[in-house]
Amino acid sequence: MDINKYLLPEIGVDVLRYDSVQSTMDIAWEHFDSGKGHGLVVLAKEQTQGRGRFARRWHTGYNETMSMSVILQPPLEQLPLIPIAANLAIADTINSITGLSCVYKWPNDVLVTNRKISGVLLESRVTPEGLCSAVLGIGANVNIQIDQHPDLIGIATSVSELLRHQTNIDIFETNVIKNLQKRYTESASNPIATLAQWSSKLATLGQAINVRLTSGTITGTAERVDNRGRLLLRLPSGAIKLLEEGEVTLST
Repeated sequence: MDINKYLLPEIGVDVLRYDSVQSTMDIAWEHFDSGKGHGLVVLAKEQTQGRGRFARRWHTGYNETMSMSVILQPPLEQLPLIPIAANLAIADTINSITGLSCVYKWPNDVLVTNRKISGVLLESRVTPEGLCSAVLGIGANVNIQIDQHPDLIGIATSVSELLRHQTNIDIFETNVIKNLQKRYTESASNPIATLAQWSSKLATLGQAINVRLTSGTITGTAERVDNRGRLLLRLPSGAIKLLEEGEVTLST
């Protein structure tokens, strides 16, 4: 592997901070379209129309969550590993602050004490020549008070809930950027190790699950992931279905 092709500006060499935006993803794409490139980080204290998988939209309260989007220009073969690298970077940050270990829920959620603390979204564009550009979105519950959100109780947690006090969100963001640069570089130079570290803590594996797809919901047992992080789901018929994305819930 020619490591020289990965020598791009470091993530976070350029950081734009906003008080309130509709979506950091939209802002990042706007900056990309105006000429900004790899490594630009967009942060906002508040999002009024944050977005996630299945075109979900939500509002994040001021200084409650980390809302981050990053412009990346990876080789096409690295693209599937970017959400995995982001999961590892979030876990590194949370462990350094709380001392607690994280596990992962396929495809891209980070859990602590079996509750969601962070999620990742990746959007990409590929030219006919195979040149890839992407915006990585990372949301993390930092200071949100879960008990004030009945729909999140028992499902989500936050750094402040784990520590039982508020944390400095700017320091949290700085640590995430540092860890993301490290994990992004590793995913380029040693993709097998990156995948192994993630899959070894992938709590979804071995579980009977329901997977919501855009075409409907299917049920099966999560067997393993392949070298692109895709899930191999064993259906009740015994057949294997390869999934690139979806929303997982446990079968009851």
